Amino acid sequence: MTRKQLNFYKKLLEKQRAEILRELAHEHRDYRETTVEMPSDVYDRATIDGSKEIAAMLQHEDSQRWLAINTALAKIESGEYGLCDVCGEPINEARLEAMPTAAFCLRCQKRHEALQGADSDGVRIDDEKLEENLWGD
Repeated sequence: MTRKQLNFYKKLLEKQRAEILRELAHEHRDYRETTVEMPSDVYDRATIDGSKEIAAMLQHEDSQRWLAINTALAKIESGEYGLCDVCGEPINEARLEAMPTAAFCLRCQKRHEALQGADSDGVRIDDEKLEENLWGD
């Protein structure tokens, strides 16, 4: 991968990281505003409690994104960016443009998802049989 391409992905990842920080700052401000004024109406309190649950879920999702972004940035610095964590082959540029935090090439991503236990219909697959079919053991 060229230095120009690496700089492109680095800027893209840094932009995504800054976006997460803005979202967290906004959520924190909203949370502080709702905790200062607790409405006496039961329905209003339930709405606020529901909003807090959603914010907590988003924070977990944001922390996962944050970790993936920082991992990708570290790979840029170490020269490992754009290479599949499993097979070491280059990850397709179109895939990296769509998902700059991608750690697997498409083939290995599909294998990884299959090994997670569900096929395209959402039916549980026997993990041992699937590994035998995928890896030929």
